[in-house]
Amino acid sequence: MGSNSKGHRPERGRARRVVTSPAQRHRRTTHGSLGGRRPRFRTGAGESQERLQAVVTSAPIVLFALDPSGVFTLSEGKGLEALGLRPGEAVGRSVFELLPAVSPVVAHVRRALAGETFVAEAEMGSLVFETRYLPVRMPGGEVGGIIGVSTDITERRRAQEARDRLIEILEATTDLVGIADTNGQAVYYNTAGRRMLGLADRGELGHLRIFEHQPPWAVDLVLNEGVPVALRDGVWSGETALVGADGREIPVSQVIIAHRRPDGAVEYCSTIARDISERKRIEGALNAKTGQLREEAEVAATLARVGKELISSLQTPAIVRRLCELTCEALGCDCSHSFIWQREEAVYIPVASHGDSDERWETIRAMRVPASVAAGLLGRLEHDDVTEVVFDDTQEASINALARQFGVTFGICMALRRGGEIFAIQTAGYRGRPGIFNVRQERIARGIAQIGSLALDNARLVDELERASRLKSDFVATMSHELRTPLNAIMGYNDLLRAGEFGPLTVEQGEIARRVDKCARELLDLINATLDVSRLEAGRLPLDLRETHVPALIGEIDIETRELQDKLDVDFVWNVPDAPPTLFTDPTKLKVVLKNLIGNAVKFTHEGTVSVDVVPCDGGMEFRVSDTGIGIDKQSVAIIFEPFRQAESAPNRRYGGVGLGLYIVRRLLDMLGGTITVESEIGRGSQFRVWVPLSAKPPARRKRP
Repeated sequence: MGSNSKGHRPERGRARRVVTSPAQRHRRTTHGSLGGRRPRFRTGAGESQERLQAVVTSAPIVLFALDPSGVFTLSEGKGLEALGLRPGEAVGRSVFELLPAVSPVVAHVRRALAGETFVAEAEMGSLVFETRYLPVRMPGGEVGGIIGVSTDITERRRAQEARDRLIEILEATTDLVGIADTNGQAVYYNTAGRRMLGLADRGELGHLRIFEHQPPWAVDLVLNEGVPVALRDGVWSGETALVGADGREIPVSQVIIAHRRPDGAVEYCSTIARDISERKRIEGALNAKTGQLREEAEVAATLARVGKELISSLQTPAIVRRLCELTCEALGCDCSHSFIWQREEAVYIPVASHGDSDERWETIRAMRVPASVAAGLLGRLEHDDVTEVVFDDTQEASINALARQFGVTFGICMALRRGGEIFAIQTAGYRGRPGIFNVRQERIARGIAQIGSLALDNARLVDELERASRLKSDFVATMSHELRTPLNAIMGYNDLLRAGEFGPLTVEQGEIARRVDKCARELLDLINATLDVSRLEAGRLPLDLRETHVPALIGEIDIETRELQDKLDVDFVWNVPDAPPTLFTDPTKLKVVLKNLIGNAVKFTHEGTVSVDVVPCDGGMEFRVSDTGIGIDKQSVAIIFEPFRQAESAPNRRYGGVGLGLYIVRRLLDMLGGTITVESEIGRGSQFRVWVPLSAKPPARRKRP
């Protein structure tokens, strides 16, 4: 038995045969492998041994073994590269020499050499390793060394730290954050989410599906729109709702995100939900306010249109007719009627309607409504401008009778006031159908009542003013005729005196007769001007439109103003083009205009020049009458075209006239479709510019009520 065999150990001087068990042989073989030589792992098959060897040398792990004194007997694995070592380089060196005493690895080695089996983590520079320490027991039970496997978990640790930081962030956020698998099973809700859903802790997530805390309509939205879009595009956002712990529906702004694995398959979904209750409350308040503002704007726009339409006319029949039309349009009703109080008869009479057939209106307009019949209605209108009327058995018989005449089933009445008096009643109603006037319609009705009151009162005032104006014009015309009769007699006898029909006159008597003639003619001009004004105001001055040749017209004016042109120290200049366009106008009235302006120019020019220029301009003809006289100050320019107004005040007046000339000029030009402007400077003269169109049109005759 001289040869050594597996399981035998030679002793000095003699050979001794030792019998061991398979377990002992295994331990001894393992312990023997801790020698200085790199071991070969025997597995019983060459292929398996090579595979294991490849794993050890290529995997990111470190396989090591230490003897009882901490000396490396094995250091293998690709993970050594991360520590800057080559496989086997640490063999024969003590771990206590290679690492500082404060290294946690040193403490771990001491624990393992003391017989403790455990797994621990330790940082090695910028790397983190997880090591499993396994003490190797000798047959006597003592620790014969350590076997360890270290795995580089740096990336895992970083991922865990990142996850922990993310969890900290998610737990700190006030929005709900949840994670669910592809089956909709909830696997995570942050604290805010659990609080929102009334979940006490994470343990309640065991059987919770993410849709269990949403109302049915929100579940339909998420399943039919949110999830499909998230699976297709990666993300979906929209407004849904959750049901809180108290059963209250919580509006939320929700985002669903689909998270995919590298192969493209969806691994899980996450959702973020923000409570938007306050925003919805504010939006609701804003919408309500916006609705109010929109209603205000609609009411204002409606009343503005009603006001514009009614104020555009100053005739009572046109106003009440349009008032009925606008009332139906603005209130959306079937019919409307206007009743005006007739003080002489003590009744309200219908004067206009809208929504009635001709036959019905003929019946209605023949009605008379005494105040006693509508006493109840008038009593309500005394306290409020608008009142609703339901025509049923509860209504007074007289009102029901009126309603049957109108065919109205439900109506609203508006009081049109003049001061404290209800001078008219405007009605609006539904015919043959039930109805009710809402707040918006009532507000419009109140506005219509106020606008209608103003428009009709204005029309009444205009009627009274026109009546007074006609009376004044008739009076002035009558007085003018009456004044001209004795004046003509005076002028006739004065002419006979000057002609010597009653004997020759002395020089002094001739001068007196001449002065009488001058004053009489000035008085006649004044009477004629006053008569012209009255005719203009009364609309009794017709136009005589015909072709007018400008050179011939200017020639006539030249001849008729020769007496004015004889004034000393004043030169006359006429500038007329050779062949100006022919005018279609009233030549007589145009001559009156120009002669008035020429007469004013001569009157206010003591020396210098008076010129008349004719210039084709802007589709018409412009006549410029210029002088170098005293001029007009800027304040007076604004009033010189008003009747009985002159640039000079009455106490300081040095020039004759009553201030009707320029007023007549302006009114005549209005009839001819022309305009007049003036430019003037004190001490440097004035220029009046008269423009008339090439073809004047007769002015539209204003209808009188």
